[in-house]
Amino acid sequence: MHRRPHALTALIVLMSFALSDCRHKDPDWIQPGIRTGAALFTRGTFLVTPSTGRVTDIEFGELRAPGKLELGVAGEYGAEFFDRYRVQQARIEFEPRDLQGWNTGSEIVKRTSKNPLLFFRHDGGYNAALADSQGGNLWQFPYDGVSSAAFGFVGPDGAPEFFFVDQYGAKDGTVEACDLKGQTIWRREGIARWNSSLALVKLDASGPPALVLDSGTDLLAIDHSGHTIFKHPEVVNLAEFTTVTWPPLCPEQCLIASGDRELFLTSPDGKEPIGRLPALYTRDLRAVAVKFYEDRDPLLAVVGLLKYQGQLVGFKAVRGALYIFDAAGKPVYNEVLNELCQSVAALPSADGKTETLLVGAENKVLEYRPSN
Repeated sequence: MHRRPHALTALIVLMSFALSDCRHKDPDWIQPGIRTGAALFTRGTFLVTPSTGRVTDIEFGELRAPGKLELGVAGEYGAEFFDRYRVQQARIEFEPRDLQGWNTGSEIVKRTSKNPLLFFRHDGGYNAALADSQGGNLWQFPYDGVSSAAFGFVGPDGAPEFFFVDQYGAKDGTVEACDLKGQTIWRREGIARWNSSLALVKLDASGPPALVLDSGTDLLAIDHSGHTIFKHPEVVNLAEFTTVTWPPLCPEQCLIASGDRELFLTSPDGKEPIGRLPALYTRDLRAVAVKFYEDRDPLLAVVGLLKYQGQLVGFKAVRGALYIFDAAGKPVYNEVLNELCQSVAALPSADGKTETLLVGAENKVLEYRPSN
């Protein structure tokens, strides 16, 4: 029903809400600062990466050439590579600069015998593309409305393959797999929840990874040919999850999912609850186990986004959150950062006995080390 005569009244009400919202103070849980463990860890700037924008992936290993260990950092607009001494080895700018969506990010696809260095780019709800080693697009996924994307080295002889959830139009709920050339390997329609998380998960130690996603109230696993492995009810809400390996609690992959006041750890098939970790409203998770101490079990580092919707439609504040949990699941460190954090990595020391936590931020990488 249209109510055009009341447009002026509606405008006045909207303006009053806007003025009220300008005076509104963000709640305490989203205010920047260290909440827990300020004396336990020190934070510093590990790298400044002016070409990346927001850092969305950090990788360490033989990324561009066999036998050459490098630290790779990729983000919205480009990527940079460094040796162990933080000397820049390469700088790459993406073209096009962004994918015309919002929240554009990129992941490093390391060189293998089947592919050169590549970059898998996707944004927050529209587009996805594969870029070459110089940052130029090789191909772009042909449908708009890509709500989720993932890749893994699961193709023939370990070639990378790319997976998408398309959320709009006639193909709403479609999951599609593509090869290195962007050709469709398989496609299944109507099986995915809107904005479903998507991950390649080792369901058992000996088998190949499966594609796991949330299909509503059920968790769905699909094999490399697009066939269903299982579909069963979720033991917790797995609408938004990622994977982590965290011994001894998760010696193999676990799923870690967002909740309003806690994070949930489950078995890789989502059937068995493993643990709950206290965390407030943390979304878009990334997680890694970090061996800060030579003689102790690894700690679990989790980063994510805090999204606060104020009195008006739209998010008033979006900030980053970092949690570090001990082996008992107790948060020993918690910080709210006044910038987005969407990547995390554990960088091994030169002797391999300990690790430093790296957190991606805006045009930089932060480092966290024990204070003692």
